[in-house]
Amino acid sequence: MSSPRRTAAALALAAAIVAATGCSAQSPDAPSRTGAAPQVFTLALNADPGSLDPHASPLGVVQQLALFLYDPLIHRNGDDFSSGLADKWSQDGKVVRFHIRPGVTCADGKPLTAETVAANLNYVADPKNGSPLADLTVPAGSKATADAAASEVELVTPEPAAFVLHGLANLPIVCDRGLADRELLTQGADGSGPYVLDSSVAGSSYNLSLRPGYGWGPGGATTDTAGLPAKVTVNVVTNETTTANLLLNGGVHAGVVAGPDVRRLQEAKLTRYSTQSVYGELFFNQSAGSPVRSQAVRRGLVQALNLTELMTVATSGLGFAPERLTGSSPCKQPTVPGNLPAQDVAAAKEALAPLRGKELTMRYMSKLGPAAAAAVQLAVEQWAAAGVTVKAHGETDAQLLTSVFQSGNFDIAWVPIDGQNPAQTRGYFSGPPPAKGGGNFAQIGNDAYDEAAAKAAALPGAAGCDLWAKADSALVSAADVVPFANVDYSTWSPASVSFETGYYGVLPLSIRMRA
Repeated sequence: MSSPRRTAAALALAAAIVAATGCSAQSPDAPSRTGAAPQVFTLALNADPGSLDPHASPLGVVQQLALFLYDPLIHRNGDDFSSGLADKWSQDGKVVRFHIRPGVTCADGKPLTAETVAANLNYVADPKNGSPLADLTVPAGSKATADAAASEVELVTPEPAAFVLHGLANLPIVCDRGLADRELLTQGADGSGPYVLDSSVAGSSYNLSLRPGYGWGPGGATTDTAGLPAKVTVNVVTNETTTANLLLNGGVHAGVVAGPDVRRLQEAKLTRYSTQSVYGELFFNQSAGSPVRSQAVRRGLVQALNLTELMTVATSGLGFAPERLTGSSPCKQPTVPGNLPAQDVAAAKEALAPLRGKELTMRYMSKLGPAAAAAVQLAVEQWAAAGVTVKAHGETDAQLLTSVFQSGNFDIAWVPIDGQNPAQTRGYFSGPPPAKGGGNFAQIGNDAYDEAAAKAAALPGAAGCDLWAKADSALVSAADVVPFANVDYSTWSPASVSFETGYYGVLPLSIRMRA
């Protein structure tokens, strides 16, 4: 269910939530625009992508760039799928088949073949390659074979994969030069996407050009469309206030703003592309000998807290109470409301009596900023009121990776784990811990979750949603996972442009610019 690479992927996934540019496909009520497009569409990324290799990082900023430069086999729009590189596909148990659309070419003009597609799938699925996209896109251990004559690819997964099509819709397919020389992909690209990378300055800017003759976008969309920008400039802008200023003065056409500057953009009536994601989520270390291992103690720690106050402080008043464990899941059943105990300090004091005289350690991502630090301090004060001493540590990504996902040196951890469906997060809530090759960093052992999730995983797509809801509800009611805040990582734009957003941000072929 999981593998050693997931220890790194878990933190990367959490970081992706903070740096992501989108979650679920959205488009505002805006008219389509026609006419000759201005030359340049400017997009602000809120973090440095680092390596641009689309198979080496699940970070939202990397995958946002990949949307311009690469194509997936199929495209997801909510619960529906449309063609991409594949014009036909089918799933039967553990076997998924794709027919590769004829006429697809890479940026260098060479044809994209079924063999190339199969090589991509095998690269990501092979644990030896350490791709953090394994299990998130292609189930780890899957095997792909190509029939060159029929232009078909067959993927066989180790076990029935409930949401395999959802995952594959987010796998960028790399062309042959990039597969042969992955160093080329570090600050370059080799894809079949609607744009090509002209130049890149790491941590600063990336310049792209529209590809003429491209005709294999979602449902056969082409680049011969009025309103598409001929050029795209992607700038790294890590300060949200700066991004907001640029949006207001026309310096950029799209950018993510989630904090207090949202109010300025609302007042200016900029267009908002709403994308809600998990933000505040607590885990307790359930390893043998841990002072917070018992369910009674975990629930007592939750009873000591006013989760609504924590949400308000952590999100500067802009947050939402979570409905479920995955922000953009095709499973819409609520799994959080009614399953967490309400604040009851008297009951908490009784449940937490075994912790008297002990100091607990809490760890959280310092990159979440001052509001999160204030929320942590509030939680520490509320636990103190229930008689429990907690010392909090704000840590960098690297430090948190070590203390939470490797050494297990924590009692309480604020780590937002999100996904596009409940199957993606299963390895973090069940199975072996990192020390034994898994991703279950809190060492959760919830029999009700395991039983329901195993049954759900054997069903295709939304057919298992009732069981996934039962599984996730079991986690929340046992205080194995404590979601307390979601935020809206909205992409904003001025009235001069419109577009749609997907899980990783702006969808390139949906951009329409006013002449």
